[in-house]
Amino acid sequence: MAPFDLSKFSSQDRTEIGITPCKVALVGAGPGDPELLTLKAVDRLNRADIVIHDALATPEVLSRHAPQARAIDAGKHRGRAVMTQLEINELLVSLARTGARIVRLKGGDPCIFGRAQEECHALRQAGVEFEIVPGVSSLSAVPAAAGIVVTDRDVGRSLAAFSLHKRDGQLPNDDEWRQMATSADTLVLFMGRSIIHETCEKLSQMRQHSSTPAALIVNGTRPTQQAVYGTLRTLASGSNRITENGPGLIVLGDVVRNAPGFPG
Repeated sequence: MAPFDLSKFSSQDRTEIGITPCKVALVGAGPGDPELLTLKAVDRLNRADIVIHDALATPEVLSRHAPQARAIDAGKHRGRAVMTQLEINELLVSLARTGARIVRLKGGDPCIFGRAQEECHALRQAGVEFEIVPGVSSLSAVPAAAGIVVTDRDVGRSLAAFSLHKRDGQLPNDDEWRQMATSADTLVLFMGRSIIHETCEKLSQMRQHSSTPAALIVNGTRPTQQAVYGTLRTLASGSNRITENGPGLIVLGDVVRNAPGFPG
């Protein structure tokens, strides 16, 4: 599709046809299942002229809810970024200034490890109006799809979420591993599939008991979902049974015992 061009419309024309200049919606696409999109997310997609999407935004979401929009892929594929975060920020500002309605579509909830703050800052600095449309987060939805309820009044009264990749791909330092190991009854670890061996080893070293129930869930909520269960000691070796490519979420804590697939 050719780039969207509103130069032929006057300001009055744009107002009459419902186009608001300089408006960007940062929209959560949910964890993958298109039926988990919120009503507000569907509305913004239906109205969009351009959708800048992450790799986690499924083609079905775009074809069903934004068939009229120009789609721009800004995601990571097999560890390779199509655009840097700076390039995405600049693209959002540039396209918004044309008067087009822009949706920045992000997997899960944009405010949970979705770099929404960096994009909000760039838009705010440029004087571009924007809104945040929260999405169903993988934090609870992906474990739920595997039969894991992340809180429990008896064994899961606290919950913590960590991203295992920092800026520029750096891994957590020892203090951060120690914080994870002692922070809560249930741990949900994002972006950890590629370093699952290091994760299990470090958390075992940092006083997280090696018999702690554990799960790795890949492509959660999607038809290609796969999950393996075990303990902090056995999960890394068990992860070899996962055959699908895609994002993985690690869940640690006694709540994992209640999953239908948990051994024993």
